Amino acid sequence: MGRLRRFNKILFEFLSFGSPRAVVINFSVITLALVIIPTAFWAEKGDICIWHRFILPLMYSNHCPETGIFAHCYCPGCGLTHAFSRLFHGDLVGAYEYNQNISFVAVIVFIIYITNIYRLIKNGRPHSLRTT
Repeated sequence: MGRLRRFNKILFEFLSFGSPRAVVINFSVITLALVIIPTAFWAEKGDICIWHRFILPLMYSNHCPETGIFAHCYCPGCGLTHAFSRLFHGDLVGAYEYNQNISFVAVIVFIIYITNIYRLIKNGRPHSLRTT
């Protein structure tokens, strides 16, 4: 039973981005996938936004709100996967066309990534080398 509990704890850590290690590994895997997979693949998939396709319809019982940030089921995150794929392939204009928030979101993701790398390195030092 101990192994299953440990496995569930590690699985939850990675699914929830619950530690610096999980954030760094998850962001690295996502980035690698977006770099390796051609942008044409994402274009063929159409609307793959989890918020737009699943969460918003559940929240509003398939009736889009008339006002607010999600008015008419517009999701500010739609197109970010396509945009990041374009960005990682050097197509800045294409990235911006998929989602105009890409520059802002890319900076935030980069800051989160670097911050968690720093935390991982800092926490990975032996206790005798740590400064308090």
